[in-house]
Order: sequence, then structure tokens, then C-alpha cells
Amino acid sequence: IYMKNLFLENSLFINLIKSEIFNNQNLNANINFSSNSINGVNYLKNIKLETYLDQGNFIIKNSSLNWQDAVIIKIDNIQLQTSIDEAKFIGEINFFFKDLTKFYNYYQIRRNYRKNIKNMSLDFIFNLDQNKVSIDNFKIDNKSSEELSSFLNNFNSQNQSIFNKLRFRNFVKNFFINYDG
Repeated sequence: IYMKNLFLENSLFINLIKSEIFNNQNLNANINFSSNSINGVNYLKNIKLETYLDQGNFIIKNSSLNWQDAVIIKIDNIQLQTSIDEAKFIGEINFFFKDLTKFYNYYQIRRNYRKNIKNMSLDFIFNLDQNKVSIDNFKIDNKSSEELSSFLNNFNSQNQSIFNKLRFRNFVKNFFINYDG
């Protein structure tokens, strides 16, 4: 499966979500995905997703991804919410840094902006119809700050998609430039 194709506007996955078939109160299932890699995404490996259909709720929890052996991404308590005019995933993501040097080199973060970070956590809303993400409750090493809140408020107000590689890379760079830590 090509992950890019999974979230295209007319993909089977998006059409299933929009059909609201998952909202059936009698539908219950546990579906676990495990893969060493994803086609078209060469920087993620050891993907483990646990999905649950529980009386009309679509939930992803206890899941993880490995980003280039540098960051372990833990996904927990993500829930699909659908209405007549939109569908969105709401949840939290945690990042545990194993090799900060590799991470900083990949995103070309200058040495004077590099911080010794152990983990990050955030809450997000991913609107499938608009292909937009808004981020909230961002914490670094379990601490939040005014700089983080201000940076995220600015990002959220721009209403841009971060699914473009260059835009995402710039988002990460700007984040570290603006974060005093």
C-alpha cells in the first residue's frame, strides 16, 4: 500500500470513512497492522498499528513507528470523528528521541539551535477533507511554554498543509529557531 494514496480525496479508505460505515453500533473489531516498511515512505520502519472498531468508534492506540532509528513515534488514543460535512482524526502523538544528531542533521538544524531533548508530545486534529493539521498542547520533556504556544498558534492560523516535504522540513527548522528551551 502506498501511504500517499491512502489519504487521497477519492481513495477507498476516505470513501469508507465518509460513508460512516464505522459509525455502526453493532460493528466491533480489532485490526492490527505490522510492517517493516511502507511503500513510498523510506524513512519509517517497524510500523505497528492497533485499530479498534468499538460500537461505532474507530480508535487507534498502542501503536508505534520508527523514524530512521532516531525517533520512536508512539501513537495513542486517536479517534475518528465524522459528521455530514467533515471527517477528522483527533489524538495524541509522542516522540522519543534516540539519536538527536541524526534527527538534527536530517532537518539541517544549525548547532546553535539544537537542544538536548528527550521527548515531545502533542495533541492534533487532522481534517481529512481539508488535508490540514492543527496542533495543540505541545510539550517538550513534559513542559510547555509561551514560545511553543505562540509558534503553534501562528502555525494553526496559517491553515497550511504540512504534508508537503519541504513545508514540513521548514516547519521543523522554524520550530527549533523559535524554541528557547
